[in-house]
Amino acid sequence: MTSLLDADQVADIVGLSPFTIRRALRSGELAGSKIRGRWRTTPAAVAAWIDACRHLPATPAAVPGPRPRAHRPVPAGGFRQLARAERREAS
Repeated sequence: MTSLLDADQVADIVGLSPFTIRRALRSGELAGSKIRGRWRTTPAAVAAWIDACRHLPATPAAVPGPRPRAHRPVPAGGFRQLARAERREAS
């Protein structure tokens, strides 16, 4: 019989959190199946997953930064007056 590992055991082996392991199992990135409500995988599947991850780039390519916010001048009365003015314009 093949030994099966649960998400906690895999997390201990590879040094990641159980949440990360379960996410990889749900997405199909790590081969496994649910047995009685708990994710199970084989040591061979874990080894294949680790080998596949080694071939990925170390850093994500061109991750976009935060979008620039539109600059709106604040009226003399402050933000409360700005909100009132926007509500008047909308109606």
